[in-house]
Amino acid sequence: MLLQRLVEYSERKELPSTGYDKTPIRWIIDLNSKFTATPNFVGTFSTGKKNDRGEVRLAPFRERTSTAIRPKLFADDGEYTFGKAKEGKKGDRISHAKKCHKEYLNLLDLCAVETNNPAVKVISAYLKKWDVKWFPDDFTVDMNFTFRVNGQLLIDSPDIKSFWAKKFWEFTLEEKEEDDSDNEESSITASEMECHICGKTCIPVKRHPFKIKPIPNGQSKGNAIISANKNAFTSFGLEASLIAPTCSTCVEDYAKSANALLQDENTHITVGPLVYIFWTKKDTGFSFASLLSKPNPADVQALIESAYKGKEVATVVDETKFYASAFSASGSRVAVRDWLETTVSSAKQNLARYFSLQRIVEQNGGTHTPLGLYSLSAATVPRKKEKPDYDQLNPNVPRVVLKCALDGNPLPDWLLFQAVKRTKAEQDVRKNHAAIIKMVMLSKENDKTIQEGKMEQLELTNKEPAYLCGRLLRAIESIQYEAQGKTNTTVVGRFYGSASSAPASVFGILLQRAQANLEKLRKDKEKEGAYKGLQAKITNITYPNLKSFPKTLNLEQQGLFALGYYHQRAKDIADAIAYKAQKENMKNKEKEANNE
Repeated sequence: MLLQRLVEYSERKELPSTGYDKTPIRWIIDLNSKFTATPNFVGTFSTGKKNDRGEVRLAPFRERTSTAIRPKLFADDGEYTFGKAKEGKKGDRISHAKKCHKEYLNLLDLCAVETNNPAVKVISAYLKKWDVKWFPDDFTVDMNFTFRVNGQLLIDSPDIKSFWAKKFWEFTLEEKEEDDSDNEESSITASEMECHICGKTCIPVKRHPFKIKPIPNGQSKGNAIISANKNAFTSFGLEASLIAPTCSTCVEDYAKSANALLQDENTHITVGPLVYIFWTKKDTGFSFASLLSKPNPADVQALIESAYKGKEVATVVDETKFYASAFSASGSRVAVRDWLETTVSSAKQNLARYFSLQRIVEQNGGTHTPLGLYSLSAATVPRKKEKPDYDQLNPNVPRVVLKCALDGNPLPDWLLFQAVKRTKAEQDVRKNHAAIIKMVMLSKENDKTIQEGKMEQLELTNKEPAYLCGRLLRAIESIQYEAQGKTNTTVVGRFYGSASSAPASVFGILLQRAQANLEKLRKDKEKEGAYKGLQAKITNITYPNLKSFPKTLNLEQQGLFALGYYHQRAKDIADAIAYKAQKENMKNKEKEANNE
């Protein structure tokens, strides 16, 4: 199903010509058809760095091994184009370079005959009488070269594209047979079969030449999506790519579609070891990838209002099919980790609910800013040098979060466990921790719409003991700070883990210490207001709903504890900011009054 949808995508997108792929071209060589000027090397750049391989262009592509001699038409390195030997190459380097150059010239002669393009003959003539004096000072043999004759870039010429499209598959099929003949384990010869994608009778491609890239932790040349590269993967005696017989047209179409999606920031997201691709059957102008990776608050709000308040009117577009898939590397192959097929309407509805689920007050008490998939996933990994260590990200984390976002699936309890575990390890509750905890709890509710404001900020009406215990720990932390200022060890840093799992074991002693600190504040006239406010806060939290502390808290209750702590801290910080602003405002008014 995945490959069929990718082939369909190729039918509506302008994909590279057959046999063409993105290739870095360092030098464009300008030639004169009248042979009245020496070749002019025009450098192209992509990064401007020392080892810049040049501007990436669509050019003739050809897969080759380190030993096979297979020239690429008008888009090859100095060894093929000029016969210059590469440094460090094993064996007879000069002899090998001459063979490569000879095959390159033979390909040009064949192209000249079949296309009757005079520019090809000009290039061939120049190369056959090449003078080393024409090379620029910064010439390097490992860079790629192409040609422009009288201002015409040959790789962009329609007749050259047509010629290469024809020869590409001829060469490819011949080369695959050559490669297989060198492999003693390869014994199957492809015969007529039905293409499993389009259903047409064909001679299937035994080894697909197009690789999928870039895949996180994958090979630089790309990974194969259909490949039985070990005996364990073969089926009914079929090996290589014959396990899923595919015609040459579908091979190229599915691979180029996948690569186009992987290389467009609007159609893919990379999270740790996984990369997700998204597309629709028809163009809708809506980028799911952008909204999931870097959500814009205004766009998210518009989506939520559209889904919940009936503002969406493009019903035809809404019923357009929407597709998503997750890839990861598995050796030289692509592992398809997930597949989703739904409608744009359904995906948007679920996406709106996903953003509603994650809505939570900022750590400083400010208005919620939507979190991207990357930030949410970071709630489950340890931190390294103050940054999330994504190398330790479980690939199932972004997978289940994305399924919630696009398919409306409830988030599993193991995700709650991962987030709670991180709060204990870090002795802190970050925004993404709180958001994931809230999302897991509320995503289980059958109602597809989330009650506005639920669990977003401090809930004074929430009488759950676990939630109150979380609030109480924050209140005790505030008392310690007011009484002692900044200290190396805080009550949260020392007791968060035990307080969030076995409250009865620690809150007795914590309250005793809090009372001692409150007494210290009471005796300080300058902090009498803080004393009264904090004493009242302790009373309001504990009375009358927290007369005793739970011996243990289960997983969900530990999540509530984290939310209680987070909500109370956000409220405290917001109040402090508001109080400071109020004092500043009063000072300014006094200054204005005095100036008058």
